Amino acid sequence: SAPLARLRRAPDPRGDRKAAHLALGWRPLLGEVRGRLTIGILLGEFVAAVQSSVVASIMPAVAHDIGGIQFYGLVFSGYALASIAATPNAGQAADRQGPARPFTLMIAIFAAGTLLAGFAPSMPLLAAARVIPGWGGGALSTIAYGAFSKAYPEAGRSRTPAPLTAMSTIHGLLWPRARAVRAPTLARPGRRPPRH
Repeated sequence: SAPLARLRRAPDPRGDRKAAHLALGWRPLLGEVRGRLTIGILLGEFVAAVQSSVVASIMPAVAHDIGGIQFYGLVFSGYALASIAATPNAGQAADRQGPARPFTLMIAIFAAGTLLAGFAPSMPLLAAARVIPGWGGGALSTIAYGAFSKAYPEAGRSRTPAPLTAMSTIHGLLWPRARAVRAPTLARPGRRPPRH
């Protein structure tokens, strides 16, 4: 019948949306409007991932250097617990103020805490200082995912998990080689290993 024929010829709106989504590609994430925001978020995620691996690799040398092996586990657990605790507060701050200001603040907190940990003269102080970058790092991840869901159009949101996951993947591929290059330097006699 004629109505059935017209129905068969009618375009599928779902197909139109899919075609538009494919045509946009990565422009919603890397275009002129949001490109700098995307790069900033991804760099923050990458630095946080690198920092965790650096600490895990250098901690045996740090324990040998400053002692306090009984506080060894607190260096990691304090960071992890602070990251978890920061999640709801970071989400609320991003909802109230937008992602830009909280993200910048948490980068500053993360950097300050990492600097304090690097100069900690004892293991208890190092464990305490690690809580600060843990708070900043956990908040950065929360704000990053929130920014992707709010600041980007619907056509680009489905692509946001890929670059965030890529930061950990790239770091995981590069870090073993970087560690192999750094290991002889850290093992030199009389050299005080850096702490992060």
